[in-house]
Amino acid sequence: PWDVVHGLLAPGVELKAHQRAGLAWLWEQFSRGQAGVLLADDMGLGKTLQLAAFLALQRATQPPGERSPSLLVCPVILLENWQSELRRFFHPEVFASLLVLHGDTLRRLKRGKTLELTTVRGADYVLTNYETLEAHQQSLLTLDWNIVILDEAHKARRKGGLGDQKEQPNNLLSFMLQIGHRTKNL
Repeated sequence: PWDVVHGLLAPGVELKAHQRAGLAWLWEQFSRGQAGVLLADDMGLGKTLQLAAFLALQRATQPPGERSPSLLVCPVILLENWQSELRRFFHPEVFASLLVLHGDTLRRLKRGKTLELTTVRGADYVLTNYETLEAHQQSLLTLDWNIVILDEAHKARRKGGLGDQKEQPNNLLSFMLQIGHRTKNL
């Protein structure tokens, strides 16, 4: 799929060898139907780029009738970083259908304790933070997510977070965890 990936990247952007290896591994796991993976490496080696390239590749090769949004969850401090990297490394149209479920957009979609989901369903990608996911999981977990990525996944394990729920979502095509450092025991 390297020709497809190359066509998605912004001019002058090339994946480094270790990023290509990471993307190839993600693609292989996905192609084999692996339900979840953990991408852990030292900080600063381009895990966000690898995951974003995987999402873009998966969306580009997916039949149009089988589309549902992908969910990216990260700490609030990384929301702008994700947006910045998507703008910097990809053609503008690749992530044009990104919904950032935070701030004004989140306030606009709130309906009491629930969310208006039509807009969420219509996006190709939904980027949010752990606090929003926790506060609105009753709404968000009703959706059929294509792929769920948990950046800094250890944040999901805190008391009251997703890992504390009795009923886990089973409507995911697959999910991927990203840790910002090598992990010994998740």
